[in-house]
Amino acid sequence: MFSRKALKSKIILLVLLLASHAVGQSRFDPTTVQEAGRQAIVRGEIHEALTYFEAAARAAETEARTSASPTEYWRSASAAYYEAARAALLIGELQRAVILGEKGVEMADRAGVPVIQQNALRGLRSVYRTVRNHAKASELLKRQMDLLNRQEGLSKTLWEGIIYEQMAEDMIREKKNREAIDALNKSIALTQQVLDGFHLWRRSILQLPLEFYRSRAIHLLDILGNAYFLAEDLELAAKQYRQALQDIEGWQLRYISEHRLHLGLGQIEFRRGDWSRALSHYQDGLALAERVGMFDGITIAAVHIAEAHAKAGHLDAAVRSYEKAISRIEQARSGLWTEEDRQTYFGGETGVYTGMIDALLRSAREAEAFDYSERSRARVFLDSLGSKLSLARASDSPDTDLTRLQRRMTALTAATAIVRGKEERERLKENLEEAEKSYADSLNAVRQRNPEQASLISVEPLSLKQVQELLEPQQALLQYLVAPQKLYLWVVTGQQVRAIEIPLSQKELVKKVQAFRAAISELRPLKEAQTIARELYGEIAAPAMSLIRGKELIVVPHDVLHYLLFQALYSPGGRYLVEDYSISYLSSASLMQFTKAKRRAVGQKVLAVGNPSFEASNVGLPMSELEASEIRRLYPQSTVMARADAKEEKVKALSPTHDVLHFATHAELNKNDPLSSAVLLAKGGGEDGRLEVREIFGMDLKASLVVLSGCETALGNLSQGDELVGLTRAFIYAGTPSVVASLWKVDDASTASLMSGFYKSLKSRTKVEALRQAQLEMIRGKVNTNLLAQRGVGGVAKLGQTPVRNSQGSISTSHPYFWAPFILVGEGK
Repeated sequence: MFSRKALKSKIILLVLLLASHAVGQSRFDPTTVQEAGRQAIVRGEIHEALTYFEAAARAAETEARTSASPTEYWRSASAAYYEAARAALLIGELQRAVILGEKGVEMADRAGVPVIQQNALRGLRSVYRTVRNHAKASELLKRQMDLLNRQEGLSKTLWEGIIYEQMAEDMIREKKNREAIDALNKSIALTQQVLDGFHLWRRSILQLPLEFYRSRAIHLLDILGNAYFLAEDLELAAKQYRQALQDIEGWQLRYISEHRLHLGLGQIEFRRGDWSRALSHYQDGLALAERVGMFDGITIAAVHIAEAHAKAGHLDAAVRSYEKAISRIEQARSGLWTEEDRQTYFGGETGVYTGMIDALLRSAREAEAFDYSERSRARVFLDSLGSKLSLARASDSPDTDLTRLQRRMTALTAATAIVRGKEERERLKENLEEAEKSYADSLNAVRQRNPEQASLISVEPLSLKQVQELLEPQQALLQYLVAPQKLYLWVVTGQQVRAIEIPLSQKELVKKVQAFRAAISELRPLKEAQTIARELYGEIAAPAMSLIRGKELIVVPHDVLHYLLFQALYSPGGRYLVEDYSISYLSSASLMQFTKAKRRAVGQKVLAVGNPSFEASNVGLPMSELEASEIRRLYPQSTVMARADAKEEKVKALSPTHDVLHFATHAELNKNDPLSSAVLLAKGGGEDGRLEVREIFGMDLKASLVVLSGCETALGNLSQGDELVGLTRAFIYAGTPSVVASLWKVDDASTASLMSGFYKSLKSRTKVEALRQAQLEMIRGKVNTNLLAQRGVGGVAKLGQTPVRNSQGSISTSHPYFWAPFILVGEGK
């Protein structure tokens, strides 16, 4: 059976074959097919375009193998494979893009013509740079340099200039700005030689018009200006941008990226502190970007305009410009922006959401600032999901139409950067507007049917007022946002909101969180851990304490704070925060609407998975079997699965019929690909033993609680927490309102003891209070010594032996190492 996509591709090829026979051809024309692919890109039908390009490439390849003069066919095949690779990149099929790009080089090598080979290598290098394989890109550049030895005349001059440009790209990425400047100046000199000799060779090299090479000269001045700017040489940077603008006017050239030159001049004036002149250049850049429909240029110009208004104190104007930029950012899928784009414009030193929040708080608009904090979380979460998540499960059918429209919008938006013809750009704009309208209509339908699903497709946060309506009288919400130079904190109750700015930089915060975690995880002397905990309490928690009236805290962390143990913060009065408050966590305040809606009684049927069989013999958790057995003793209706019996296949089958899912096993968190984070189980039955986040999203659970008692997280190089958010959010979307997780792997014997106390308390207390009581018991030494004695941890001796001691003295379970890493995410009731 063919998938719908594969079937459509085969139909396209069949239609092409029938059309060729209708006009008496034995083979269809690769050039015609390739043009059909370009038109499909303008329509936003990238899968269709990819089919056309691959068909054209294979047809040209077939012609080459049977032709007496195959060179032109090899060239055509190489070019079509590159266009196919570029189409694959647009839809996020990165590995396929690499394969197609490699095929393009193979076809060029068969042609054996240096110019064709250079083009193919340059195209493949572009693919590797896009997928961030810079080592491979560098290897290809060396091959291009070797090819120069087989070239001569102005052809060699042209390609030598292109190679110097590519070298400069690598140098700028490596922050070798002065070296990049030297390489770019050489590239410009070589390009000028080509322009000077154009009338002698224009028909012999690539047959491209004079305007192409003039545009290339402008492009090099643009890059050189940027390199000078990065090297802090503002005068020479401005000189390059102005020279480029003069050349555009003198040559009467239509240069599609002209807006970049104005934005560059604006950045120079911004750096000099001349906000008025910066604004003038930014607005010129915006007008040019809008004229040609350059999505990225419009968005980036709006961000810069907002920043300049904010610096000049025009707060209302800054807010309006940030609104424009954020609106465009939220319409785009994450795959549209490169990592450099996101860092530079949306998450770096002047991140767009942080800029908006700062402008709103300076205008005393605390509630709106909170709303944008929620919007930023939603956007970051969607970025972490990317476009690879399937939300289909047994209880709801996949929204294929919405997914198709979403991909089409992304493709049409991205195509603005590669479509050059005026008529094609106009058609592309019309198609984008049509797709946006259809998408909005489809999204509204999903919103009505399943608001939670809509929140995983589009930015759909609650407002502050809606959040306050969900808070109960005894609850206070502490929402944090980490900015480069400060920390924002909103203290929210049902009746009030207060925004607080804490003068703690992100860099300093990371250091302190790392030191705190190290002091706890390495079982350093208790006083050392408490000293750091007291300092963090004073900076992060104390500013909120006078505003809190109840005894329940809901913490919404951000960035590195996802890995801060708030429950172990230590007050000047000598008490841990958990001793005075029950503490639960949310990845965003908006998540409350879904966790509260799923609130249900815990029930008696627990699926307890302990110590699954792993291929590596040294990663087992023998005490986790005891942990699972203890749960069955407390909840007789439980199902216990251990070792080889704890297969992923079986866990998936039984999970929907149990009230609590308890995983006493490892959970690996992957910061580079949060969707591949996984709960580790035994292999078998066609499953690989990795219950990944992307699979969890597709499950249909009825459980009131999921417990993950052995997460593996990096203790040193802390991430922004996307991997932890993804794992807990997946279980919540799958049906459970509450997830208990550990922020690192703790000794399995002390974990078994804490879980024993937790499940006992759960019979008569809420989830968050049951966890709190279990932690308080460990702080006070009231633990299940039978479990601890089998391993000799927590200051309890192995049976028949004296207690464990070291140079620090006896380590008791009151040390935060044993109880602090456990948190409850979601609904605490």
